[in-house]
Amino acid sequence: KQQQEQEQQAQMDQSSSKQTAINTAVYMTWTERFLLAQFVSLLAGTICYPIDSVRRRMMMQAGKPWDQRQYRNSLQCFRFVWTHEGVRGFYLGFGPNIFRSVGGALALVVYDGFKAMFSTSN
Repeated sequence: KQQQEQEQQAQMDQSSSKQTAINTAVYMTWTERFLLAQFVSLLAGTICYPIDSVRRRMMMQAGKPWDQRQYRNSLQCFRFVWTHEGVRGFYLGFGPNIFRSVGGALALVVYDGFKAMFSTSN
């Protein structure tokens, strides 16, 4: 019986810590939420931008005949950019992408706000 009470107490402590984590997220201000969303959006954009750069380069030559294409596949494109342009070549045009991330961060914050608003009304 004592072991059963200890297990119940452990379950209650566990659900209490989950509830605290949920409440902490709810009590973030809009500014804190936006800054966190902006950080996440910039981090994801920075990590994925080289892949996006290779995709864009491949798309730019899509209409050309096969023998006039500069790159045969994505891997060759990646190697070409790495050897001829370096890391900088993958991040050309990254500036406008930073401004675009503001919209993504706002979308995350607004979605979170609507989700909280509708989940409390049920």
